[in-house]
Amino acid sequence: MGTVVVSVDAELSNHRQPSEREKRRARYGWRRLLELFETHDVPATWAVVGRLFTDTTEMDDRAPGSWFTAEATATFDDPARVVAERNRLSRSLSGRSLIEALLDSDPDHDVGCHSYSHPRFSNITRAQADAELTAAAAAMGEWGLEPRSFVYPFNAVDHRDVLADRGYLCYRETLGPGAGQERPTPDRPPYHPLELAPESVKWWAGWALDRVSEAYDAVVSEEPPALVEPEIQDTGLVAIPASLPQLYRMPLPARQAVRRMRGCPVERIVKLGIDAAIENDGIFHVWFHPGDFEVEGDFQSFESILEYVAERREDGDLRTATMVDVAERTLNF
Repeated sequence: MGTVVVSVDAELSNHRQPSEREKRRARYGWRRLLELFETHDVPATWAVVGRLFTDTTEMDDRAPGSWFTAEATATFDDPARVVAERNRLSRSLSGRSLIEALLDSDPDHDVGCHSYSHPRFSNITRAQADAELTAAAAAMGEWGLEPRSFVYPFNAVDHRDVLADRGYLCYRETLGPGAGQERPTPDRPPYHPLELAPESVKWWAGWALDRVSEAYDAVVSEEPPALVEPEIQDTGLVAIPASLPQLYRMPLPARQAVRRMRGCPVERIVKLGIDAAIENDGIFHVWFHPGDFEVEGDFQSFESILEYVAERREDGDLRTATMVDVAERTLNF
């Protein structure tokens, strides 16, 4: 029997002040997704940013010293502006009504953690990572929640020992060389000559290759996405990889163009993955953000996916699971 896992990076913004349109889209996407999951009785892992459980407008009182150092913001174009914007985030980024809707939803969703303020964990210190989890635990604890699953902001896996110390059971892993490593060691040989190129060159080359690969998968390829194998790490955590990058990452104009040619590319790829999971008794894991759904066609394609999941589950070929379900099954195997 195959298994399908859905994880949602439940946030309204990550490192910057969103526009009113972006906030409205994320809020609407959140509620609409809850309705779709409920209609088809599909549970998901909702990895929620801790700030959404609060009404606070400031962060500095929850961490030792300054939240954001030059190192912590080095990946952004204007670190000082990023720090200032984080501390100016408005009350509208609080999501108490969204949390209430999530907790009132009928499916047995796993409410996990996506940090407190969405920093890149590979760019912060261990003390800052611990402060993030402390703040998130305090905010979620006020709602009677003790998260057991974790999704790293920006999928930047690091400080896994802090997660383990905090009692987490599992986290979402990424695929590819070095997945799960704390940081590359200086004496590690490069996996590919491109690793020796400047970071900007690698970024743009990777971006271009990703777009070409996505277009090929959407329009031409009949190969299903990767099935995943959970792994018990040396920390005791269960790493659960994702089968695909962010599900609705393809730019909207490209999605619309492909949809006109041969149907929704996301729907097509996900159904190939579900079929592969059924055929191979494997696990297929997809993820996205509530704000990724930009037009009604995106919701319609996702509802078609959930309908397909429900049909195959009713046939006895497929089960739905959260990240915690998969981790517990892995540990008890």
